[in-house]
Amino acid sequence: MNTVDKGRFGEQCAAKYLQAAGYIIVEKNFRTRWGEVDIISTRENLIAFVEVKTWRGVDPQELYRVFTPAKRRRMMVCAEVYLDRHKEYSGYTIRFDLMYLRPDGSLVEFYENVLT
Repeated sequence: MNTVDKGRFGEQCAAKYLQAAGYIIVEKNFRTRWGEVDIISTRENLIAFVEVKTWRGVDPQELYRVFTPAKRRRMMVCAEVYLDRHKEYSGYTIRFDLMYLRPDGSLVEFYENVLT
């Protein structure tokens, strides 16, 4: 499985975990000229922008090494663009999450609210 396929598989598994937790997936792989958000989901009055990392044998603490300030800024800009285009989510609480999965799709960690 190449890197792109591994990432897509991880995103599919992450979406299933979110749905099982009561989230509605409203968008996958939302792209702008500034970057991409892997999953956008809602639950009640919350909209979550989720970055998914699918890795083998990496300590979850290492996620913050690759979830760089530049990546965080791009994610925030993408969220602003999305919210500007989708006024139906105005008034929702905004959250940025990070999910770490193994290549087999098993969840290792789910970090909520990583940008606060």
